[in-house]
Amino acid sequence: MDERTYLLRSGSNRFGAIDFQSSPEEYVPRDSAPAPLTELLSAADIVEAGGDLSYELERALLSGTAMGGARPKAILHDGAREYIAKFTASNDNFPVVGAEAASMFLAERAGIDVASTRVETVLGRSVLLVERFDRGDRGERVLAVSALTMTGLDELQARSGSYVDFLDSLRMNRAPEGTAAELFTRIAFNMAISNSDDHLRNHAALWDGTKAVLSPAYDLSPMRRSGETASQAISYDRKGARTNNFAELLSVRNLYGLSEADASGILERIQGVIHDNWEDAAEHGRLTSADKRLLWGRQFLNPGTLYGFNGH
Repeated sequence: MDERTYLLRSGSNRFGAIDFQSSPEEYVPRDSAPAPLTELLSAADIVEAGGDLSYELERALLSGTAMGGARPKAILHDGAREYIAKFTASNDNFPVVGAEAASMFLAERAGIDVASTRVETVLGRSVLLVERFDRGDRGERVLAVSALTMTGLDELQARSGSYVDFLDSLRMNRAPEGTAAELFTRIAFNMAISNSDDHLRNHAALWDGTKAVLSPAYDLSPMRRSGETASQAISYDRKGARTNNFAELLSVRNLYGLSEADASGILERIQGVIHDNWEDAAEHGRLTSADKRLLWGRQFLNPGTLYGFNGH
């Protein structure tokens, strides 16, 4: 189909504020209303009683198929607030949902602005609820844009940009003081949890008509990692450096306007927060003892990340 038809037939409840309509005067959303959060939480009772779940929840909970992404998910509402519900896939043999929930918990403890999350267990499957930051308290749309769009790259270039390109675009759009240090902190945290899926679509900014502000962090998902060598999805300097390593990141601190002492302090804080809050984070993510053994020292604070930094 042509581009106009694609835009006019795509879903209305998209990320950010923009939608496409055939009329300049009448707004007609093309999505069914999001399922209520109460339906998710009472899904077991509904199924046991022979009732019907909404189409989106039935697919995500019972079939494990995806709606709008690589993993099973659905949009839910609780009053005016909306949530992205991320579900365990039927073929998961890695605690994806619990690991992401634990990561969001640790990021908040590290002082990173993150989307509010919690974990529920429904029909024996873990569900991560992430509150949408692109919707206001009354359900209004918030102007949000991905880092991919801000850097002017197309879909095929999502992994060819860099954190520095994103920072440049934020600065051009009058991002507040401290943005560079916050972005440096997020890079370091992604390294510390082995999130190698940190491409430009997994970063965003909010626009208030005057300035661009980093959105709350989201999609902080540890990836499979068997050894001590790993790479980030996008580079953190202007020469293509992607190695998952604190010492390497520290060496390019000048690009983020940080002194060695300030940058080292950020890295030490992240390392300490993850180490000291691991048990609480695992409980938040409802990780089992086996999950914790699988993740600790492999995804979380892998020795390769710390090699060459602070005496390691």
